[in-house]
Amino acid sequence: MASKANLTERTKRKAMSTIFEVLKSGFAAGRDPMGLGASVLYLACTNSS
Repeated sequence: MASKANLTERTKRKAMSTIFEVLKSGFAAGRDPMGLGASVLYLACTNSS
């Protein structure tokens, strides 16, 4: 998803960090994986200024 959107490596790393935090917290249980991916990419893009 991130590669197709031509995101920077910094943004991809931020998204990976965020998704690992979400998975570790247990919040991802029962959630749609594509929705989680889209959410963390959105957060990474808006916070990478």
